[in-house]
Amino acid sequence: MAGKTATIAKITRPVLAGSYPRRRLFRLIDRARKRQVLWVSSPPGSGKTTLVSSYLTDRKLPFLWMRLEEGDADPATFFHYLGLAARKAAPRIRKPLPVPTPEQYPAISLFARRYFENLFARLKAGSVIVFDDYQKIPADSEIHAIFRDVFSLLPPGISVVAISREQPPPLFARLRAGHGMEVIGWKEIRLSPKETEGIAHLQWKGKEARETIRTLHDAAGGWAAGFVLLLEKAIRGSGEPLKLLQHKPQEILDYFAGEILENLDEETHSFLLKSAYFPWMTGRMAARLTGLPRAGEILSFLNRHNYFTEVRPGPESVYEYHPLFRDFLLSRAVELFSEKYIRRVRGKAAAILEESGYSEEAAGILREMGDWEAYGRIVGGQAPSLARQGRTATLAEWLEIIPSGILEEDPWLLYWRGTARLSSRPGESRLDFEEAFRRFSQRKDRDGLFQAWAGVVDAIIYGPGSLKTLDPWLITLRKMGKKGTPPLPEEIDSRVTCAMVKALSLRMPPDVDRGMWADRAMRFAQATRDVSLKFTALLNVAYYRFHGGDFRETGLLLESLRELGRSPEVSPLPRLTLCWLDAAYSNVNGMHGRCRKVVVEGLERAEATGVSQMNFLLKGHGALSSLHMGDMATAKEFLHGMASALSAANPWEEAFYHYLASWEALHRADQENALFHSDRCLVTCGEVGNPWTEALALLQKAFVLQEGGKADAAARHLRRAHRLGKESGMHFIRFVCLLAGAYFSLLKGKEKSGLSSLRAGLRIGREKGYFDVYLWRPGLLETVASKALEKGIETGYVRDLIRRNALLPDGALPDPEGWPWPLKLCTLGTFDLLQEEKPLTFPRKARHKPLLMLKVLVALGGKNVPEEQLTDILWPDAEGDLAHQSFATTLRRLRSMLGEEKAVSLREGRVTLDPRHCWVDAFAFESLIARIDAASLGGEGCPEKARAMSVASKAIALYRGPFLPGEVSRPWLVGMRERLRSKFLRAVEFLGGCLEREGQWAEAISCYRKGLEVDELAEVFYQRLMVCHLRAGQAAEAVAVYGRCRNALSSELGISPSLETEAIVKGIRPA
Repeated sequence: MAGKTATIAKITRPVLAGSYPRRRLFRLIDRARKRQVLWVSSPPGSGKTTLVSSYLTDRKLPFLWMRLEEGDADPATFFHYLGLAARKAAPRIRKPLPVPTPEQYPAISLFARRYFENLFARLKAGSVIVFDDYQKIPADSEIHAIFRDVFSLLPPGISVVAISREQPPPLFARLRAGHGMEVIGWKEIRLSPKETEGIAHLQWKGKEARETIRTLHDAAGGWAAGFVLLLEKAIRGSGEPLKLLQHKPQEILDYFAGEILENLDEETHSFLLKSAYFPWMTGRMAARLTGLPRAGEILSFLNRHNYFTEVRPGPESVYEYHPLFRDFLLSRAVELFSEKYIRRVRGKAAAILEESGYSEEAAGILREMGDWEAYGRIVGGQAPSLARQGRTATLAEWLEIIPSGILEEDPWLLYWRGTARLSSRPGESRLDFEEAFRRFSQRKDRDGLFQAWAGVVDAIIYGPGSLKTLDPWLITLRKMGKKGTPPLPEEIDSRVTCAMVKALSLRMPPDVDRGMWADRAMRFAQATRDVSLKFTALLNVAYYRFHGGDFRETGLLLESLRELGRSPEVSPLPRLTLCWLDAAYSNVNGMHGRCRKVVVEGLERAEATGVSQMNFLLKGHGALSSLHMGDMATAKEFLHGMASALSAANPWEEAFYHYLASWEALHRADQENALFHSDRCLVTCGEVGNPWTEALALLQKAFVLQEGGKADAAARHLRRAHRLGKESGMHFIRFVCLLAGAYFSLLKGKEKSGLSSLRAGLRIGREKGYFDVYLWRPGLLETVASKALEKGIETGYVRDLIRRNALLPDGALPDPEGWPWPLKLCTLGTFDLLQEEKPLTFPRKARHKPLLMLKVLVALGGKNVPEEQLTDILWPDAEGDLAHQSFATTLRRLRSMLGEEKAVSLREGRVTLDPRHCWVDAFAFESLIARIDAASLGGEGCPEKARAMSVASKAIALYRGPFLPGEVSRPWLVGMRERLRSKFLRAVEFLGGCLEREGQWAEAISCYRKGLEVDELAEVFYQRLMVCHLRAGQAAEAVAVYGRCRNALSSELGISPSLETEAIVKGIRPA
């Protein structure tokens, strides 16, 4: 980076001693500034810069001044220096403005918009932003488009002045047509007679005849530089004025400058010729070059007497010759000095510039001289700061100038070219790093060797090739780090460590101590004060922990990264990478709603910063979370966005798209497309060489094959995935494979092997804290969770798994005490509302109507109940809007009481009690009865028959009494109550009969007793109970049952037992 003095020169307003205040133009500028953008253009020497500078002084306006150069065509360089100018213009604001990073270049206009909005907010009202020497920006530079866009954003009170030798570029035509820009050109800038008279009076201490001044004015033709030269000639009384209008500005200045030099002593003459080799200079720099101790005095004299020498005040004044004057001096030097002498002067000037902090200017001189050794040394010295500033385009441009034969012999220049190319051309960057590594190895340059190694790893990771090519480099690093070698410098060590952690995350080699490297990266992160380095190190460790399946540690790291990511020192791409990892972490932990939120925030941040590199992966996780949430429309929207960008996607992005497209096709039962996308995903993942993505692709292929009826092929793919997870130490992959294996086995009726896989998988899940399987396949978790609760496997963990994923049970409904419903509504034999197993309590007055609505909703079936039916029952006397208003209010209160908005849904005028959010014992009971009825259709010995007995037992236990016993019989209630009672009696009769046929008399007796507890008038239960006691050898108990039956029928109904009952009892008593 150029030194402080050089920086000050670039961003400091030049001052010309004794300048004449041009009031006419000041008023013109006042009017022009109302349009906010003023373009001042005229030939060189017209006084453009002096005009604007003196205007700012006269009007006492706050300003930001920046002189543009050819190097400012690089956006990073432009914004770097503009940021320094902004700090000088607004020193009260310490927070620096950002510099664009390479990933922001594709949308640099968006970055510029945000940048200038920030800049404008820092400046005082009435501030003027001046861009001097605009003509130096190359015609093809994108900086012109940035200016065009920014000019339209100027807020009231802020104006821009562009100073140029040329007219505004065509890009600004619309701005001019829309009266957004005012142009002051040569016609306005040329001196008026009054102004030449004023300038003459400043130069001449006495008054001269107006006719003389008029003659000089006519000869100069209004050209400021020419008039000053003619005036100086007239003061000296030498000759007739030259007709300037007949010559070009350079010719005129050359003529007068020659006359000036002829009147100087030889020492001063030589001083001017030598010092012209500086683009700008301080007095001390000029003294060192020329050997004249009074160099500063000479420069000050030239400035005070308007000899085309500007001064930029600062801690040390910086002087600069007018471009025309400098060109003249350089051409005269060529005439007077030998080529060898000029080369020596230029070399010395370059050395002084470099020592004084003008490294870029020194490099420019050396480049023109063809001194590539010295030039390469300066470029190599400047490369680290250019890379840190994001000015990789400038670095690449500097390096491209060096002849290939020279550059390729210097490993450091190769290394920096690799660095400059890394973000835009990683393939070529890798070649540079590899060659640099080879040459560092030959030179035994240990520091360079390790840095080149890290560069190679980064180039492979960010390049389009296979990650498998990392493997030999991992082995190489192991050989490089032999015991007994001294430690690396901290900066190099941290870079190597971060690169290694990234490589290990992506390749997961089993023969490397990965934990050791992750711990090293953590120590660097904790020790460093560099926020950007800390963020990078923590992000790499988090990525490593994620792939290793250590989600607890990943979660802690993400918390730290979210906080750290608020720092302005963290650039947009790492922040968006954090969003991607956060989304993946949320998805894999079943937090799909949170994942969608992170994705949306990430995409909004990408749009705001113009950094879109992570958009593809973010959309992928948005699609995956939407699939999990059952939101197919949003999933398709995300997938469509990915498909439209597929042609520009890298291989692992392409694989992710096919992964998601396969799941989506599987949901639509489109087996052909599911298989197509799954195959593409698996092939691409195999080529990429990331075990994590390859294992997931194998798992998906197993599901697709299973769905297509190819169970054996599915099992083979599943075994490959499990082996990969085991070899690479990916515990999460093992967890998912075991659960998938259990699921497949249960589907095939292989319960023994299924339970074995289930136990192993759930044990890993509990130990590691896994709460989702990442795969999108409805039924997997539901099936294995149901089976685990049924068999008592890891029940506490399984209940947490169910809660985190809001699962509905699959297969036989588990015991409600085992399934952790968020809300439970008990209506059989009682009325209780439980939230997370704890009773909900409400003030009596506040709860009556909402709870009555809930009861009616359940009584009417709980699904798609018309609003009109509810209002007719709850508000029979209300009509029209009043009934609807009462309904809406009560529904809102009910949702509030339940604490779950989604528990009660209203769509198209129909109300539903969502079973995903609220379990109702009455509905669960009816579901069980339906399964019994389906099983009873099978013959004796049918496997379903045996399973139905278990279901019937659960149904009987669930029925604790009449439906809503606290409510009096009402029309809306009676039907549901009687239907449930009837189903309960059928369940008792079914189970009791099954138990009798199997000779399980004690169990049958217990079953019938439960039936009588609910309905003491069910004579058939008395009959069966008597028979069971008889078969069990309990005659006395059978007679006692008969007595209870007779008393119950007599007291409640006034009838005697039936003939069937009497026949049974007669068989007990002796004749």
